Amino acid sequence: TADEVAAWQTRVHALAAAVTGDDDGADRVQATESHDEVPDGSTRVPAEIGGDDPASVHAFRRSTLGAVAMFAVRGVPMMFQGQEWADEDWFHDDKPLDWSRRDLRPGTVMLWRDLIHLRTVDGRTGGLRGDRVEVRVDGSVVIVRRWGLGGPDSATVVALNLGSHDIDHVDLALPAIDGARWDVVLATDWSGYQPGGSDLAVLVDGGCALAGYAAVVVGRVDG
Repeated sequence: TADEVAAWQTRVHALAAAVTGDDDGADRVQATESHDEVPDGSTRVPAEIGGDDPASVHAFRRSTLGAVAMFAVRGVPMMFQGQEWADEDWFHDDKPLDWSRRDLRPGTVMLWRDLIHLRTVDGRTGGLRGDRVEVRVDGSVVIVRRWGLGGPDSATVVALNLGSHDIDHVDLALPAIDGARWDVVLATDWSGYQPGGSDLAVLVDGGCALAGYAAVVVGRVDG
């Protein structure tokens, strides 16, 4: 219905506004789960999405959008225990984690590891450590452009498709840069992260295809 579409668009723009933040954004802890939100019977994100099947492709893709957004914004990203394997159990301070799930969901663990690497030490994505953030909305897609002292040409671009449908081409407005090129350095729909991935993300004409409920990180590659 029109009301449902309007409500959904409101949520898309709310995420864009949250990513943009304010002048104090760099001083904040950014999280999608915390001990205040998922304790004592509360629902963790994959279980809230997936219900009885929190390890499903649907739950993985949608919960992963929150993870990517968390690493794209200013501030300190905070992982809550077990998020790296999409744990579905609520938190209690005397209830140990079920570490066996880590081995059952290696793709999810790999994705979180790769996001940490891109945010901290990867030379292709230094923009994720900058203090300048621009955000625009293109239909169901939120596009984040972030950079630091190197200026816009050193930006890292993150695109998140909040819709369920695959998109043939999302214009990322990637400028030509002398002596360097742009490359997709992470795509959440990669089949290595989740069996059955679509592996759609390839840069063409300054943009790329984007699967439903998927995100890409595009960085500058010198040489």
